[in-house]
Amino acid sequence: MPEGGAVDTLKMVVGDRIVVGRNQKSAKQARAIYEQAKQNGQKAALTEQERPNIFTNSVANIGPGETVLVQIEYQEPVHQSAGEFSLRVPRSWAPATTRRRSCRASTFVRTAAAGTATTDPVPDRDRISPPVLDPAQNSPVNPTQITVRLQAGFPLGDVKSHFHTVNVESPDAGTRIIKLANGPVPADRDFELTWKPAVETAPSVGLFREKVGNADTCWLT
Repeated sequence: MPEGGAVDTLKMVVGDRIVVGRNQKSAKQARAIYEQAKQNGQKAALTEQERPNIFTNSVANIGPGETVLVQIEYQEPVHQSAGEFSLRVPRSWAPATTRRRSCRASTFVRTAAAGTATTDPVPDRDRISPPVLDPAQNSPVNPTQITVRLQAGFPLGDVKSHFHTVNVESPDAGTRIIKLANGPVPADRDFELTWKPAVETAPSVGLFREKVGNADTCWLT
């Protein structure tokens, strides 16, 4: 996920059962609740933050042949630079960024003869490194469907996706609906969307309001 994102909703649907998550004060407390539910034979789900931009999901007591739907919602600030707004959605994780490295054994074991040893600077490597499939033999890999409903709050100009081919609908001057032009695509690159106002204007203050469920959120930009 984006490094500036914050997960605020977790929902798991298994058959006709819906499990709704709650934020806990600490990761240790959340893990303890999940393990207790798992031990009790209850269907349970847990979302944990491993890195600023890496989250993992755990599910327990899923029956044979059952389909699991995990829904996550998160909040993220939109970036603005030189009059252009942008939103990037990470779609892949590169295992190469956690590669092992060789160090001199004498650094860690003073009594041993000088030599080299392989050390792993990432002790939780297995937890955060999902299996990687060969795209030539497994296509598409992790098929992803993306739909963006962009309500900018001002008349929009150019709306672009730099790494994917998209179709853009314009219900009104300040709204765009962006969808992948070719349907589901492999999750092998980030999705980035940029947009600009229709007319460059002097800096101003805008008030935005959004209703999610029974909650209203307002913010100034």
